[in-house]
Formats: sequence, structure tokens, C-alpha cells
Amino acid sequence: MVVTELGIVISIKPLQLRKVPLLMAVIELGMVNAVSPLHPEKVRILQEADDIFINGLHEWNLYDEVWQAGVVLLPVQSVGV
Repeated sequence: MVVTELGIVISIKPLQLRKVPLLMAVIELGMVNAVSPLHPEKVRILQEADDIFINGLHEWNLYDEVWQAGVVLLPVQSVGV
């Protein structure tokens, strides 16, 4: 129940909430806060990227084939050469 309530507060779609086990949600939120503070712009970027990724899984009928799926925004600044 806590994950569902938290998911609603941070605008996670109901369909995605059923994919997030309680332990992983707590661990992931803890890691986010430990690595970098949450910034609205980064949250928006992650939400857009996650929406694209999850919609792709639905389009290819793979959504129910995976246990967990999501995107990650790492605090790394590098340039590909």
C-alpha cells in the first residue's frame, strides 16, 4: 500500500505501479537521494524517457514478458568519441 500511495504522489502511472515490488521501490528511492538530489527537470526527463520505453514494450507486446523495466539517469558527464 505504501508503494502505491508514494507512486500516486510522484505521478507514477497505475499500470506501472503493479510492476514495482516494495523492496526495490524503497531501495531505488534511497539510491536516488544518496546519489543526487531530485531536481524537477531531471524527473521530467526520466518520466518522458520511461514513457517512451514502456510504450515501446507495449507496442512490441513485451510488457508482460519482463519483470521490471525502467530508465536510469546517471550523474555522469562524458562525451562519446
